[in-house]
Amino acid sequence: MLDQAFSSKNLLRHCRKADVPTYRMKFRQLEAVANSLSSAIETGSFVPIPFSMRRTKGFTIYSSDDYANILALRKINDTIRRLYRIKQSDRAAIVRQVSALLTESTPKAVLRLDIKSFYDNIDREHLLGSLQQNHLLSHATKKILGQFLSTAFPGLGRGVPRGACISASLGEFAMRGFDAAVRAIDGVYF
Repeated sequence: MLDQAFSSKNLLRHCRKADVPTYRMKFRQLEAVANSLSSAIETGSFVPIPFSMRRTKGFTIYSSDDYANILALRKINDTIRRLYRIKQSDRAAIVRQVSALLTESTPKAVLRLDIKSFYDNIDREHLLGSLQQNHLLSHATKKILGQFLSTAFPGLGRGVPRGACISASLGEFAMRGFDAAVRAIDGVYF
């Protein structure tokens, strides 16, 4: 059983060596942030600090300098990835597989599809509803994720935020039904 508690010990597992120079803190300061975050979540006083936004190539990208935000999202992301067995596709492996399949002499067709503005078009309310109905996530994880998605990303429309560490996992979770339906089609390799 996965320990979903936002304890200091669990949060510290999500600290990285690169965080020290990135956030200009000593490791003891990172520990203090983890302890403070754990206490705030336990008492129900945690409120995510709004992320900053910038426009790049027509897309809004979110980022945060608040280490507590980062730790909380890393913990939620890790929990979702482990519970739902979400893995990011390895593009190099996909290319090798497609290349190998194309060398076979059987008739075939290759479809390359792209969902325009994918993150922007995920129905966040439906996604959160699916996560709320599912009993794998703890109440605390659902609550904090809901807080982030409703208050921490100013100007966020319908979708999930680009740039947040949790976005790819939420996107993969949202596409699970589609992926399963495509895999179920006879003669389709996906």
